[in-house]
Amino acid sequence: MPEEGIMNTKSDTLNTKKNLELGRALFHFIFYPVAVALIIYASASKWEMAVVLAIANVGIYAFEKFRRAGHAAYHDKKKRYSRFARCYEWFKHATHGIIRPHEITGTSAMVPYVLGLDLVFCWVMVSSLLPAPFHFALLDALFIMTVVASGDPFARIFAIMRKNAGKQNHSLPWNPGKSWEGFIAFCVMAGFWMVITDLSAMGKGMLVLTPILISAQVLAIIAGAVTESVAGEKDNFWISLFSLLAYQTTLIVGWAFG
Repeated sequence: MPEEGIMNTKSDTLNTKKNLELGRALFHFIFYPVAVALIIYASASKWEMAVVLAIANVGIYAFEKFRRAGHAAYHDKKKRYSRFARCYEWFKHATHGIIRPHEITGTSAMVPYVLGLDLVFCWVMVSSLLPAPFHFALLDALFIMTVVASGDPFARIFAIMRKNAGKQNHSLPWNPGKSWEGFIAFCVMAGFWMVITDLSAMGKGMLVLTPILISAQVLAIIAGAVTESVAGEKDNFWISLFSLLAYQTTLIVGWAFG
């Protein structure tokens, strides 16, 4: 068996890669249905969502601290923390496919993901104190979350599926490490789930679609896809930021010229 964090063969690498992307994709995406259920169907308030987000932050912090301390105990040559090490061994199996090997002793991509959600929610709170064109409601935050939660993981899965099937991916001109197939998959899947979000909100009487709102959603998706293609591995915070900027700027411009 390969040592933790090390893959000894090409087959090990490929199998880990397949499992890894699905595990990470599930973590990315699971926040979306929870947010839809709370914001649209349970009509959660800003303060209720603040509590939910605080719990998520504490959970991720505890997860990060536990796995790094557990890793140290697991590899302690003096075996001073054998019970903790056994717990960590179970933990490793339970979280297989979420943490990349090089993240084991460092910060995982979960942290910038949640920080991106924190940023969007902070803007919800701050914008409520600003004039009308800057208002940004929980439903607007859900639109940005839809981009982050669905675009990135599905783009990665689609590109890897093509690669595993022996199909050639076509590199982006501004980043050879990313492909047009992944970029398009990001836009298509984020667009698909954005439509689901819109229909859910419209069904509850929470949303009236306008050309400006549709434009803002489309530009948020494109901004997220472009950011994902250039921002590196821990790109989730930047996807949240630039999708938010594109969305809010479009609404402000639409208000100014409407």
